[in-house]
Amino acid sequence: MVKNTVRSASSMDPTIPGKLLRLLFHDCFVEGCDASILLEGNGTERSDPANKSLGGFSVIENAKRVLEIFCPFTVSCADIVALAARDAVEFGLAMK
Repeated sequence: MVKNTVRSASSMDPTIPGKLLRLLFHDCFVEGCDASILLEGNGTERSDPANKSLGGFSVIENAKRVLEIFCPFTVSCADIVALAARDAVEFGLAMK
């Protein structure tokens, strides 16, 4: 489900694979891979000026929506960020 979401987004926007890989790096770099980069609001990682240029959030949100339909309360956002980055590398290489 994540792979299909990433594939669909990447086919519409070829910059998505790079954005998803960068999103994983920025999430994991601060305090481990915990999806904290997805949190919005003042004082969050996402609001930090160094992260203003990040993208790909909608891909993660779309994948989460689909996963919640088929396996509710099972797959974490951190898992989705990691899987999306994996798929982004695969599709990014395939696009070359």
